[in-house]
Amino acid sequence: MHSQIEQTRHQLKEEATRRREELERAAQLSAEEIRVKAQAEYDRILMQARTDAALEITKARETLRDSVAVLAVKGAEQILRREVNPSVHKRSTVARPYAEAIFSVAQTSGSSLADWDHWMQKLALATKVPVLMSLLNNPASDTSKLQGVLSSVATSPNATADHVVTLLLKNRRANLLPEIAEQFSEFRAKAESVSEAKIFSPYPVVAGQLQQLLQLLEEKFGRKLRP
Repeated sequence: MHSQIEQTRHQLKEEATRRREELERAAQLSAEEIRVKAQAEYDRILMQARTDAALEITKARETLRDSVAVLAVKGAEQILRREVNPSVHKRSTVARPYAEAIFSVAQTSGSSLADWDHWMQKLALATKVPVLMSLLNNPASDTSKLQGVLSSVATSPNATADHVVTLLLKNRRANLLPEIAEQFSEFRAKAESVSEAKIFSPYPVVAGQLQQLLQLLEEKFGRKLRP
């Protein structure tokens, strides 16, 4: 009888120990899950804040750039003497702060500048299609549908890039994508110490010859060249 009581007590003790260990493991797992979720939410909020801050900066810059553009238009005679199209000049002026902000975001997005550049060039090419440009210029257009169209044209390098398109559509500036993409390429070339090289030849230049010519020119000028 005594041995049975001891055996029962021992079994109860083991069961209590096992249950305690299970509860401790469950508590540790829950704490880790909470930590992971909290970190993910923090990262999401931080990225959103950085993107929103960049867009707010562009709005402030845009106001200043528009003022400069108005002054440029008032000096129409001087502009025409320099063979500059006032409309193009204004579009480039308004696009520049957007290009600066997007380039800044791209540098810390985790994707390469080349991926961003190629993506933006595809978007720019698509927005030059008259039908799409007409929709982008129409305030009544459904921005969510336009987002879908642009997403189908070019795969974005990451979620941050998708958010950039969303904000451009929201602020009715997606019609400036050709100018923004062009200036983005200029910022990338400057950051990577790359210059555009225009090569004129009366004869066709094969890939091997072009590469040899670029190498000679790069050695001469001490910088990377892109044909």
